[in-house]
Amino acid sequence: MPEVWTQWHLDEIDLLKLNVEGAEYEIIRELPIALLRNVKRVFLEFHDFHGFHFSELTEKLHRAGFQVTTRPQAWYFLTKIGYIDAVRRERAVPTTAMDARYAIEQPA
Repeated sequence: MPEVWTQWHLDEIDLLKLNVEGAEYEIIRELPIALLRNVKRVFLEFHDFHGFHFSELTEKLHRAGFQVTTRPQAWYFLTKIGYIDAVRRERAVPTTAMDARYAIEQPA
């Protein structure tokens, strides 16, 4: 990903959306925090397979200054799939009552 930033001369990214069927761990793990700090929002689908757990992703996003909310799928206990919505803390807005029913807030 750093190569994409350089190639396209990107200073800031409004939305980084990932749906990469398990590769999200490698992508986020390898992405320097300095670059993540230039992203306003990250939305991704996670897959807790092969010993991976979404907490690895949320921890890195917290270190990069994001407010992170996870939303496991309704059948998470079977699928091990869910979603992470990470917003810069200075841009974060309160979740709606409906979102709050399904969201698991991750402490800062």
